[in-house]
Amino acid sequence: MKFSRLAVTFVSLLIWHAPAYAIVTEPDANGVEMPLPSSNYVARWGLNASGFAVSPRLLITSAHGWGGAWGVTIAGEYRLICSWEKHPSADPSRSTWGLDVGVAKLCNDQQDFPGFYPIHRGTPAAGRSLLLGGAGLKRGPPIVNTPSQSPAGYSTNPNSSREVTYGLNLLDYFAVNPFNPVGSYTGPDLYFDFSPPSAVGAQPYESGALEFDSGGLIAVSNRNRWEAIGLVLTGSNSGYYGAFTAGRALDRMDVLRWLKQFDSSLCLPDFDGSRTTNIDDIFVMLRRWFAAGYDYDDNGISTIDDIFIFLSDWFAGC
Repeated sequence: MKFSRLAVTFVSLLIWHAPAYAIVTEPDANGVEMPLPSSNYVARWGLNASGFAVSPRLLITSAHGWGGAWGVTIAGEYRLICSWEKHPSADPSRSTWGLDVGVAKLCNDQQDFPGFYPIHRGTPAAGRSLLLGGAGLKRGPPIVNTPSQSPAGYSTNPNSSREVTYGLNLLDYFAVNPFNPVGSYTGPDLYFDFSPPSAVGAQPYESGALEFDSGGLIAVSNRNRWEAIGLVLTGSNSGYYGAFTAGRALDRMDVLRWLKQFDSSLCLPDFDGSRTTNIDDIFVMLRRWFAAGYDYDDNGISTIDDIFIFLSDWFAGC
């Protein structure tokens, strides 16, 4: 369901300093939530956040929901965590949020995660289908407008178990957040709203974010698999129809280079999503660079040096 940019700005202002709240899912006709997808690699992280695997040994979560944990369960398999860090630009005061990303790494003696979501490379278009996943609180009783008695969404259930749930949505906007001052995080954010079943574009199992889904999964389908395009940053504190969720985009070289410090298997020049380097990566990179610029070397501007550095990484292979 689409709203004006003014509506996005207004709703975002209302929710910006609230914690991200749980994946609230519109049930089917029988009141059933969306079944777990075959790629079920979302986990609960600590006491107040969610996370998901982005490589065989790395889990992504939000920095602001940082609870810390010594272990996670993904797809029914428990793994020990030995280290976790926030991105250097994360703002612990949450006044600007910064690059609100944290990473947790498996202990050396632990087996790889049973699966993971590769980071999607590319700018998602409005209207793109999304998969959401988180370990927040569940849907509670319906909310009803008075005096019309029309459905307005769902309250949260504070007593619900913190197990992983999934839902679907459509991307409404991919834009720079207007509330960060110059010098803080200025990259694009993802926005999508929680639409009622009667709305144009409403998905089966339409969903939004609620409490403790901070750091949860935002994914798109590519090459018949789900790939992570962002993580949940913030949403409304209840599941009202029309409420927006904001997420951090992950296809940023400063994020990818930082993650590669913890897992050398991440393939930076893999622009076509094939998990290796091939000639298609060069064409994709060149199209993006010519179309809108692409700051591959993270120096703040797009120049011809970005192409040369990319080619150097590409020839080195993955």
